[in-house]
Amino acid sequence: MTRTTKEDTRLVKKKTDKLLELIELVYALDDQPGMLDAVCKGLAKMVPFESGVVMPIHPYTWQLQPGCVHNCSDASMAAYLQHYQHVDPFVARFAGRGAPPAVFNWTVRLSDVVSAKALGRSEFGEFMRMVPFGHALGTLCGFHGRPVAFWGLCRTSSQPDFRREDLMLIRTVASHFARRFYLRDLEQRADRAMPCGLVLLDDGGRLLFQSDACTRILEAGGAVPGEPEKPWFSARAGGYYRMRPIPVPPGGVVAAAFCGDSAETLTGEPAKMAAFILEPLHPRTNLPERLRREGLTPAEVTVALLVLEGLTYKGIARKLGVGEQTVKDHTKGAFAKTGVASRSTFAAHVLGLGGRALIER
Repeated sequence: MTRTTKEDTRLVKKKTDKLLELIELVYALDDQPGMLDAVCKGLAKMVPFESGVVMPIHPYTWQLQPGCVHNCSDASMAAYLQHYQHVDPFVARFAGRGAPPAVFNWTVRLSDVVSAKALGRSEFGEFMRMVPFGHALGTLCGFHGRPVAFWGLCRTSSQPDFRREDLMLIRTVASHFARRFYLRDLEQRADRAMPCGLVLLDDGGRLLFQSDACTRILEAGGAVPGEPEKPWFSARAGGYYRMRPIPVPPGGVVAAAFCGDSAETLTGEPAKMAAFILEPLHPRTNLPERLRREGLTPAEVTVALLVLEGLTYKGIARKLGVGEQTVKDHTKGAFAKTGVASRSTFAAHVLGLGGRALIER
């Protein structure tokens, strides 16, 4: 073996060892933000980049959710999610608009998707001018046939674009990202056996799409109960469910993925629609913290928890050793801060039930 060959072999082994260390970090760290930070720091030694972001993807709507950032501001991610994600060239590519179906764990560069000139003229170009990045790559992490997260890395304009060998390395890590996120989701969701459904309505309330899971949950006919804009719950399909509205940006990924050509109106404007997730309903936990976030004082929290237990004003006063009027005053304050006017609506609000039971056996 020549000296050059030995040196090449040593470099390949060193690179492989670093890659295995990154993969080990993906599975070893339970803290997701900490894991992303550690992986990005290790990856930057092999593939230099300026910042990174991992955003979970809703499994039923493909909407990007707030995620973890590395050397990037949360404000930039919030602006992106609110105004620009539906015109992001990566998102358009991965959503399959005018292109083959999305390929999971396949990393592409922004320069491979759209030219710098075209990007600068687009609405998304405004966002790019807000952030100090000139080059980017993205990976749609997926496992078992469904997307789980979007992983993006960026470089400044003064740095060269990512090389193709960089993409190959990141694809390897991305597949493990996807598997880890999927397994973590399984660990955290005891209701995995309970399906979720998706319903899309146009701005006139007409049904555009209803998933097979939704039809099964609602039984024969699969009709959406009245007033879908209100949370509701059902004891069907082996557990309680509710219809929860989710935001859908006009002309966004959901419109493109589920409505095709009908995603635009005759005037060329993005069609407006409403989306609802039919999901398992579980009792809320950590009620004291939730009440504190509503602005309740410590005394109001104490009284509110006893109200939720069903105690009368007299019973609460006796238990706490205070006057009944004091209990009423604290209860009134709790109701005012949560925007309710009765015990029943207060319980529904705090426990996450909301609305009314439209279907219950």
